[in-house]
Amino acid sequence: MTAPPALPVRVPDIAPLVAVVERQAEEIARLNRELGAAHERLRLLGSGQMTSQEETPADRASVSWWRRWWERWG
Repeated sequence: MTAPPALPVRVPDIAPLVAVVERQAEEIARLNRELGAAHERLRLLGSGQMTSQEETPADRASVSWWRRWWERWG
């Protein structure tokens, strides 16, 4: 008795899945930065070192340059 011929192995294209995972990793990193900035703001608010109207450097960094310019000069 002989073995039947081997069927070719098809390897699926995982490039689309890799792209999704990379985008998700970037989004997770961005959300972690925002969460860190929020935690720092809460810490400063709780310690009385800043008022709720003040911005932290992380808050300012998250606002685009043109929006800061418009708020100041617009």
